[in-house]
Amino acid sequence: MPALWSKIYRRELFGESLCHYPMPMGQDLLLNLQIGCRVARVRTIDYVGYNYLQRAGSSIHRNKLTFDYCKKFAECVDDIFARNAGAVAPERAEFLSLVSGLWWYVGYISKSSNSWRGSDELAKKLHEMAPRYRKALRTIFSGKQLLLFRLDRWRALRPAVIALSTVFRWGESIKRRLSR
Repeated sequence: MPALWSKIYRRELFGESLCHYPMPMGQDLLLNLQIGCRVARVRTIDYVGYNYLQRAGSSIHRNKLTFDYCKKFAECVDDIFARNAGAVAPERAEFLSLVSGLWWYVGYISKSSNSWRGSDELAKKLHEMAPRYRKALRTIFSGKQLLLFRLDRWRALRPAVIALSTVFRWGESIKRRLSR
């Protein structure tokens, strides 16, 4: 969970060398990546002491996820790893960059109103890197998300991606309503 509210940090981790990326969504992930490049270990506890409420008018719901945003976020992540070269093994940095880029890109392609962008350099890069980490990606992303990603590689399959993403969203909506 990239959120800042779900963690306790040492004060000294928030020094002047942290870079602020003015992004409307995901700033907490960018900050956590920078801090993660500075610490040798992280401890976790199995305790839930915070309830998180999402409001319909919050920035995460107001801001539209565009492909340009996905690209900008990927550039920020790559910048963090470039600025912290040596702190993270190159193959680990590549994997984390892939996970971050794929997370935003899958969010983008899951919206039926978004146009196909599979020929863009970012999409090509993600499709090129993904097979090297197929097994690890299955532990992070759902089978549905990975299916949409694989199908969205070809423009001719974009209608199928739109149909599937719509069906998946309806299914999630029905599940949420039935659980109330």
